[in-house]
Amino acid sequence: DFTRFFRALGGMPRVLPPDRSASQLLGDVFYDAAKAAAREDELRAWLKTWHERVSHGASEPERRERAMRAVNPSIVLRNFLSQQAIDAAEQGDFSGIGALLTALRTPYEHGADTSPFDALRPEWARHKAGCSMLSCSS
Repeated sequence: DFTRFFRALGGMPRVLPPDRSASQLLGDVFYDAAKAAAREDELRAWLKTWHERVSHGASEPERRERAMRAVNPSIVLRNFLSQQAIDAAEQGDFSGIGALLTALRTPYEHGADTSPFDALRPEWARHKAGCSMLSCSS
């Protein structure tokens, strides 16, 4: 999940501890943990190169806050979030629309009230029309 990956990337330490995998340090950003684990060496090498490129002159907090979190939103409008709000509204509950709109007004902020909106796509949405099966003209 690119949104979650780039957000998590800002929190990666410059030197990766040898006792933890890079995918563990990134957190819940991969849909397939087995595939991520199989590419661990490549991910570590990429992270090392990335850190070399972005570390010129910036401290960890500066890089994290200014270079990563300021330009990578925590929340983006995802099809499954829209579908959940639509489904609830069709049943007469419009609170999901309001909560989603409130979260989308401050996409770079992350907190307890926004955490339901920055999760990985749930498995049920993988095959549900309107959540992941849209054409370019939809």
